[in-house]
Parts: sequence; C-alpha cells; structure tokens
Amino acid sequence: MMLQKRYPITTLIVVSLFLIGLCSLLYGFVLAPVSKINDLKQCFIFKKKQSFRQLIWDLHRRGLLQHPQAFLILSRLRGQSHHLQAGQYCITPDTSLWQLYSNLMQGRTHVYKITFIEGNDFSQVLQILFGAHALQHRIGMQSEPQVMRRIGHPQGAAEGMFFPTTYYFHWQDTDLSILKRAYHLMRQRIAIAWAKRRHHLPYHSPYEALIVASLIEKEAKFDEDRPKIARVILNRLQKGMRLQIDSTVMYALHQKNRKQRADFLSRSPYNTYKRTGLPVTPIAMPGVASIDAALHPAHTNDLYYVVREDGHHIFSERFLAHKKASEHYRKRMARLRKMRRKR
Repeated sequence: MMLQKRYPITTLIVVSLFLIGLCSLLYGFVLAPVSKINDLKQCFIFKKKQSFRQLIWDLHRRGLLQHPQAFLILSRLRGQSHHLQAGQYCITPDTSLWQLYSNLMQGRTHVYKITFIEGNDFSQVLQILFGAHALQHRIGMQSEPQVMRRIGHPQGAAEGMFFPTTYYFHWQDTDLSILKRAYHLMRQRIAIAWAKRRHHLPYHSPYEALIVASLIEKEAKFDEDRPKIARVILNRLQKGMRLQIDSTVMYALHQKNRKQRADFLSRSPYNTYKRTGLPVTPIAMPGVASIDAALHPAHTNDLYYVVREDGHHIFSERFLAHKKASEHYRKRMARLRKMRRKR
C-alpha cells in the first residue's frame, strides 16, 4: 500500500521536473540573442503575402535566427502568428527571440529619419530626399509646380514652404509624404506665429512674414541678432529703401548657370540691390527663431548692418556710422588674410 501511494507522487515529481526543465530551456531560448551577428544591425523585409514559416526559415538561412524551432514553438504557444505585420524589421546583436517576436506582433518596424536643415533651399531638400534609399521616390523629374500640386499647394512656389526639422518614416514611405508633412507643419507654425505677432507690423500676409524670416535665416548666425536684422529690413521697407541683402543676390545667382548670370542678375526679382521691396518668394527654409524674429522685431531705428569676423553684426542708424564699421571690417579682414599668407 505504501508503494502504491508513493508511485503517483514520484511520477508527478518527475513530470514536474521535466516540465520545469523544458520551460527553463524554452525560457533560455526566448531570452537569448536570436543570432550571432557581429554587425550593429541587420534588417529584413517581412512581406504581406509571406507566411510566418517562410519568414522563419529565410531568417535561419541568412544566419539571423539560431533556433527556428524555438521560434515556431513560441508562435504556436502564443497562437498569434497570423497577426504579424508586414514591413522592415531590424535585428541587433542583443535582440532576443522574444523581442523579435514582439516587434513582429506589434508592427514595430524599423524607423528611419531624415532632416531638413534651417537655411536650406528647395533644391537641397530634394537632394536630401533623393539620398534616402528607404523611401519610394515619386518626385522623379517632376517640375516644382507639379510637386506642389501633388502635395496640395497648386498656386504657390515651393521655396521656403517646408519646415526644417527631423522627420521619421518607415521603409517604403514616399518622398511626397515627407514633403506633405513638412509643408503642413510649416503652415501650422506660421499660422501660430502670425496669430501671436506684434501689432502694427507692415506685413500684408503671413507669406510676406515668411519671406522676411527666410532673409533673416540666411543673414543671421546668432539668435540675438535676428530681431535686429528683422527691424532693419522692416525699417528699410517702410522708408522705400532697397534691402541690398547679399543673400538674395546669391540665391538669384544660384538659379542660373554661369553664362546667363550677368544678364539674369540685372533682371532678377531676387536682386534686392536693383529692386525695391521683398523678393517674390522666400529664399530658404526659416527656423522657429527666424520666424519669431520676423514677427517680433527689435525696437530700433537701425537701417544698416555689417557682419563681423565672429559672425555677429554691427548695427547702425546712420550711413556714415555704417560706412565706418564696414571699412573697419574690411581692414580687419585684410590684416587677417595677410597674416595667414605669412604663415
């Protein structure tokens, strides 16, 4: 009788130990790295029509999955393999089997980023987009008006209409989707800033403020100079003076090849040395600081400024003071060039 009573208990203990061992083994597989890759990151594509079993054996053949059977067992225990989401996923040396499975289940696909830089023009934005290989390129050789129509802005120029910041995207998102986001973010930022603008500014529209912000972006290196440059621009506009901003001339020259430059520059609507008023469009993407400066200019009577060698500006109300500051700067730069040549 005593032996009969002990037998079931012994069997239960053996079975329990076996199950504990099996669970420990599976637990070890689940938490262990899925592969022995030495690279920082390896990515793969899980396609919409691909089965989970096909994915597992493809990863195993590529050396990205050490224990395919453990992955299959995990999927069967969870019973959710049919919910896996298509996209691009990445494995790092410390990615565990459980992390990979969770990423697939929750659609945590690899995230890319692209950055539009303050002061860049539209041609530079396109170059950045063309260089992003994970994007689907829909822009191709389309003209600027065609691109603007496709993002919902059919009647305007592209220059300055995209907000400079970092945008995150997934594999095979389109370049047009990035532009749409940047366009709507710029409209949003301008609308918010316009609603909070200082009273009695001479702008007729938010677009004019955007143009001035782009001039500030190209002219200023330090934030403390931006409101002062904004005020110089507005003071000159109110007095009917030409802006005479070098950045607008450089932008105009950038639009044409060398053989056409001389003739084009004399007629260019961006040549603020020859034409009164603002350029017809922005000349770059302004950031928040330049937008705020355009709508909150300093309280000065300055009409001139000249840049110093450290990037700061000297501001003047009178032309004679400006001329003196300019001559001092030129002499200073000439001395520095002479010293460099001697070295």
